[in-house]
Amino acid sequence: MKIKFNWGWGIAVFYSAFVLFLIGNVVFSFFQRTDLVTENYYNDELAYQQTIHKAERAKRLEGNLNIVQGASTIAIQFPEEVKGKKIEGSVLLYRPSDASADRKIRLNVNDNNFQVIDSRQLAKGLWVMKIDWFDGDSTYYNEEKITIQ
Repeated sequence: MKIKFNWGWGIAVFYSAFVLFLIGNVVFSFFQRTDLVTENYYNDELAYQQTIHKAERAKRLEGNLNIVQGASTIAIQFPEEVKGKKIEGSVLLYRPSDASADRKIRLNVNDNNFQVIDSRQLAKGLWVMKIDWFDGDSTYYNEEKITIQ
């Protein structure tokens, strides 16, 4: 008995291939890692207006916050305008591709207005530095993208 390939068989083959594609897509999607930007994104979003005000205050400073990358360090130079003031705050090194690699570092600014961070333990690739700082009078926020080589 010889089976003839007609339009009915074509529809069946197409439908079967489509179902296999969908099943494969579901299985593939099931094993993908999904990292949130932050665990408490809803609460952080409600407080984001404060971050916007801090960033605007940072832009109004006469000098800019500068980030200088060395071979094994990242140096943050704070504006001359705040020199001599006690700077407190933190640096969040945010890794967009891997939430488990994020690092939070407490600021410890030296007398020359520099904070030096050792970058040897950081994975190569894109990082976002979120610097939230306080100079005794006002709070500021800076965000810079850096690439570790």
